[in-house]
Amino acid sequence: MKLKILQIKLAPNYTSDSLQEAVAKRLNLQSNEILNITIDRRSIDARDRLKGEIYYIFNITAEVNTDLNIEQLWQVTEIKEEPDYVLPECPASKIRPVVIGAGPAGLFAALTLAKNGLKPIIYERGKEVKERKIDVGLFWGQGIINHESNVLYGEGGAGTFSDGKITSRSKDRRRTRIVRQTFFDAGAAKEVLYDAAFHIGSDKLAQIIPTIRKQIINLGGEFHFNSKLSRFNIENGKLAGLIINNQEIIADKCFLATGHSAYDTYNILELSGAELDSKPFATGVRVEIPQSVINLSQYGNTDFLKQLGSASFSLTLGKDCYSFCMCPGGKIIPCSTEAGSLFTNGMSLSTRTGQMGNAAFLLPQKFDTFSDGYQFIKRQENAAYNLGNRDFSLPLTTVKEFPYSCKTLPETRSCNRSIPADFTKILPEKMCDDLKIFIPKMLTKMKGVEIDSAIIAGPETRSSSPVRVVRNEKMECTKISGLYPIGEGAGYAGGIMSSAIDGIKSAEISMI
Repeated sequence: MKLKILQIKLAPNYTSDSLQEAVAKRLNLQSNEILNITIDRRSIDARDRLKGEIYYIFNITAEVNTDLNIEQLWQVTEIKEEPDYVLPECPASKIRPVVIGAGPAGLFAALTLAKNGLKPIIYERGKEVKERKIDVGLFWGQGIINHESNVLYGEGGAGTFSDGKITSRSKDRRRTRIVRQTFFDAGAAKEVLYDAAFHIGSDKLAQIIPTIRKQIINLGGEFHFNSKLSRFNIENGKLAGLIINNQEIIADKCFLATGHSAYDTYNILELSGAELDSKPFATGVRVEIPQSVINLSQYGNTDFLKQLGSASFSLTLGKDCYSFCMCPGGKIIPCSTEAGSLFTNGMSLSTRTGQMGNAAFLLPQKFDTFSDGYQFIKRQENAAYNLGNRDFSLPLTTVKEFPYSCKTLPETRSCNRSIPADFTKILPEKMCDDLKIFIPKMLTKMKGVEIDSAIIAGPETRSSSPVRVVRNEKMECTKISGLYPIGEGAGYAGGIMSSAIDGIKSAEISMI
């Protein structure tokens, strides 16, 4: 008999034996009557941290060797076996499917196609991870920008140089399991299979992404790096081919996964007749405070820090402002994809042992047209570049001095390539006024934070795309059959997990 058991509560220093005992107690069984246990989900409950109480909460699948009357058991249901998901046989095609972009949406679309024998060809404008790391190092160390291989462009997408958050609110359990299992099989820690909020870490992700690439190649896929899309060939509303590096590629199915920052792709789509809509997005700044303070605020004490790892936080002020992309034990990084443009992001390594933690604090934005939203973003990025010595030094100040320049930079900060800056010259006046009020108000919710000394970096402009590529129920471009816009760049995802799910779903739908 297979059972689903919810809300098992244990101390952070639990063992496999204590977990089995807790499951047995819930089921009114002896431990030896439980055949096996699988953790489906694990999350941290720190709501009573001020009382010294902090727990892991588990959702469990358990198999027992006896029939139970579960009606009297709390949060226990029987699992009915479901048949394995099998795609209908896909008609053979002599033309191999094309994937543009090797971020999470593109990689998981390609992997799905490859597993079904379709041998996709993947084109990525940037370099593979190993070479990309060299370019990113030159940018962070010396301010030398490679327009096609940087913090946002290249194998693995923007997530490779953030921290590899594997979180999801998706109810698509099957595809969520596929994503988590794929990362685990490629080298991620076992916690990726069940932790509600798991951070792979940029260092580990840089090893995992090439492993997924090799899996696709072993299944018949083919990768081409330094390969930039410049045009689609459309015939009678159908995709007929693409121009990549000035060469024509015949294609009748293309999965467009170029990410939220490849703005030049939107121009290509418009010229091809695709339908684009403006969509809400958010911009703001990134705030940094000592990780030790975050740990105490979130856990109440650090007795279980070894088990729990560096703490995250999530803050909101209704619809006015919210935190996003929290990087525990991480650092703030300068980013750019082109000359004259500068913005910020956060990253953390798998250990999450850095002195500081940071998160974006964002204000919702909405414009009538994509062009207006794009210009709003570019004005901030250009201003930040000009204020940052034009060598990609990141503008910084403190909450106390914001929006104006701090007199001296705090000694303890994660980004050394930085400069004191007046944010009234970067952000619109209303954004400065709102953030001046909202950030201290939100940080007040965290006990122990010295608000005035918190560091502000910016601008944070690339949290999501300001445009959505309209698609139909088959996930194709409404006006171009055979073209599948997917992931964050298409406006249908926000993060590694949702982008990967979107990629899997598009590939599956294309085969029906």
